[in-house]
Amino acid sequence: MCCHSADKFFTFDKTILVNRFLSSLFQVFMFTICYTQIVNSQVIVQADRLKATYEVGELMNFQVTSSDSGEVNYIIRQDNHSPILKKGSFYLEAGNTYNIPFSYDEPTFLLCYVNQGELSDRAGIAISPYDIAPVEPEPDDFDAFWANQKAEMRAIPSNPQLTPHSSNSYNTTHKLVMDHLDGRKVYAYITIPKEQGPFPAFLIMPSFGGGANHVKPGSNESAQMRAITITMSIHNADPAEGDENQYMPNDISSREGNYYRYALMAGVRCIDYIFSLDDFDGQNFGVMGISQGGGLSILMSGLDDRTKMLVHSVPALCQHNGLKYDRTSGHPYFIFKSRTTEGTSEHEELTSNAIRYYDGVNFAKRYKGPSVLFLSYEDHVCPPGTGMAANNQMTGGPKVIMHSRETIHDTPDYQIKRYDGIRNFMPVTQNSNGAVSSNLGYNITSTTNTYVTNVNNPVQLSGQVTLENQLVDLESSWEKISGPGKAIFSQPKSSATSVRFDQPGTYLLKYSAIDERYIEQTDRWVTVHDYISIFVE
Repeated sequence: MCCHSADKFFTFDKTILVNRFLSSLFQVFMFTICYTQIVNSQVIVQADRLKATYEVGELMNFQVTSSDSGEVNYIIRQDNHSPILKKGSFYLEAGNTYNIPFSYDEPTFLLCYVNQGELSDRAGIAISPYDIAPVEPEPDDFDAFWANQKAEMRAIPSNPQLTPHSSNSYNTTHKLVMDHLDGRKVYAYITIPKEQGPFPAFLIMPSFGGGANHVKPGSNESAQMRAITITMSIHNADPAEGDENQYMPNDISSREGNYYRYALMAGVRCIDYIFSLDDFDGQNFGVMGISQGGGLSILMSGLDDRTKMLVHSVPALCQHNGLKYDRTSGHPYFIFKSRTTEGTSEHEELTSNAIRYYDGVNFAKRYKGPSVLFLSYEDHVCPPGTGMAANNQMTGGPKVIMHSRETIHDTPDYQIKRYDGIRNFMPVTQNSNGAVSSNLGYNITSTTNTYVTNVNNPVQLSGQVTLENQLVDLESSWEKISGPGKAIFSQPKSSATSVRFDQPGTYLLKYSAIDERYIEQTDRWVTVHDYISIFVE
């Protein structure tokens, strides 16, 4: 009886276990199906043009598709702080396309955000991007202010201190510490190749942040370019330890109190140090950076005329007063911070005046060398319209712009293609052991027979673009940027043309070319630009 009961109990227990196992297996199966459906579900918004570029007033469509049926909400705006320009909702059948028509009456970049339940996406477009202009004029005493700041900093002996940090088969790195304003220190890493110099040099500006090891040695950059590199911290602490007081003190309502004053003067101090080195060739100096570092690179290139090369990616610190006019503004959103932390018109006005001394658009016009810019159309951290506003002010040298339609606040191409661009404009080479690439990026040159002419006397113009030192046949155009009268081109859409002018004066012309051969496969394209000045008697 006992055994029978036990056997009966065991049989019942086994049945329960089997049922529970089958139930669990079914739940796992259903979860896998649901999870797969969730992972595979997506809503997508994109421009109706691969290049995602339009002219002012031109009608375009944001095209929305989804794997699921349901209601979709959308908003269109210039950035996350500017006013919403359009919003709405619609029902979308799975597999169908819904068009959101839109046009805008001024040059800018725009973002369209869509969400369908838990699903979301965004798309970025440009509207007459090369016409984006500064929202405000620069201060009258801009140059005098920064000349005074440099004089104040240089009145303090730098007292450079070097300590060994690391070494490899390509280069040697030291930690560099120098005295700075207000009893602070400048902290950086300097890396010098292990070959026979002299070498070109680059200052690498840091992205936003200040934790431990946020700033690292530029040994890889040094090896890629066979150049001296200084990677600089903008904070008052050893970069290996981090700064718990990073970005403090910071009075954005005062031009002297803005934290970036320390950053820029630290940059000048590092450049002064580079130019004191016997290993430096004394001439070929450049700056580079991404995000905050990209913005700081723009500022440094205009602040110090020893800069001969600028490489910047998704740059911050441009078009600061945009929000004041309901337009896009750059990181770190000074006007937005004034409104949300202080909330008074007095503080906002003081801030608006002070931040003009730290705006990349005002520094950019002072830079006269070649540049390479990496731009992401879906960037919501450093809106592309702000970096383009600064880029449009650079008319003193050839420019290469690497456009990326679907990346956000990152540009993967920057890590490799920056070197390709640098090799075209700076005397950098690979290491003698051939361990790094020797690829050459885009280069553009425009020539004219004469820079002085008479009214109605045609001037012959020609331009060319190379990639890997080979001529490439690209869609080209000529246009007048400034001048008192008309510039009449015989063939404005050709690399070779003639131009005549109907009034005397000085004219600035731009030659541009675009390479969109791989846009369908990569969502990327390249534009190249060069400038010439012609004086008409």
